[in-house]
Order: sequence, then structure tokens, then C-alpha cells
Amino acid sequence: MSDGPNYTNYSHLELLEAYESIDRENYPERFQKICKFMQEKGLIVETETGFQLTTKAYESSNMDRPNEESKPSYTCLPPEPQYDDEGNYIPNEIPKKNRVTNALFSVGIILYGGYGLHVNELWVPLAKRISIVLTGIPAILMFVAIVFASIMMIAEVVDHYDKRDNEHTYYKVALYFKNLAYAVFGIAVVLGLFMGSRIG
Repeated sequence: MSDGPNYTNYSHLELLEAYESIDRENYPERFQKICKFMQEKGLIVETETGFQLTTKAYESSNMDRPNEESKPSYTCLPPEPQYDDEGNYIPNEIPKKNRVTNALFSVGIILYGGYGLHVNELWVPLAKRISIVLTGIPAILMFVAIVFASIMMIAEVVDHYDKRDNEHTYYKVALYFKNLAYAVFGIAVVLGLFMGSRIG
């Protein structure tokens, strides 16, 4: 009598689908078998409260996950270091889509801000169809805020390639520059309004 499917040749996506759909109460042995293969592939880790999907699992899956909360943004919650059964650290992985988006967006907003400084007219969107046109010191401050925001996004990219157990450091750097970016952004807008910047 067969003891269930042979998960050896399952793709990452197939393992994730099986992991989410299996009846764990009626088929505990089969569930443990799935977990074993997923641990070997780095898709889950065992914690004190049960099994937890890794970043690699999120990156491998294109499925909608209606029963799970959306994955938090990089600076939303402190990262939780993950370890395998032997206590070896599993490097933090940032999905490729996030890395590419962060890199391109960082370069794009710096070029945009730099051009705005060059022509002394930096357009900044505040709301839908509402922008403020900054010049002089407010424009310089806004460019500084843009640089801080870029550093925040690049920290996430660098974190992916640094395989040491120090993602908390990158998290703190990103959070610090995120807060700085918001603060300087607010100062630039208020100062701009005080100095009579044009609203478009």
C-alpha cells in the first residue's frame, strides 16, 4: 500500500501547494514528510510555535495567500533570524522583484531630484493631482530627503547579498533613514509653503 505521493521530484511551487492543501489532522505522517522535503530545500524552518515559511518560499510562490496576512514591508517589523536543524544561520533573502524595484526606483528619484535642483524647480506630488513646486533651500532639503529614501531602499538590496547574521543592522539603518526622509520631507514642504512655493 502506498504511503502517499513521492515528494522528491516536486518543484518548490508544488511543495508549497501540497503543504497548504494537505489535511494535517488526518494525514500527519504525510504532512511531516512534506515538511522534511521543504526543510531540505530551505522553504520552511521549524520554530517553537510550529513551521514557518522562509523568504525563499515567498519568492518561489506566485500563489495568492488569502489565509495569511500580507508580507510586511522591509521596515515594518524587525527581521527574525532563521536557523536550520543544526543551528546554522540561514541567510536573509530579499525577493528579486524587490531588489530590482528598489535599485531602479532609487536611481530614478535621485536623477529626478538632481534635475529639479539643476533647473531650480523641483515638482513634488503631495496628493492626487496636487503637487508643490520647490525652489531654493526647500528644493535642496527635498533632494536630501530623496537621498535618505534611496539609502533606505539600497540597504534592503545590500542585505540580500550580505550573508552574515546581521540583518538587524540593515533593518535599523533602513528604518533610521526612512524616518529621516519623512522628517526632512515634511520640513521641506512646510518651508516651501511658508516661502510661497507654487501649488500645481
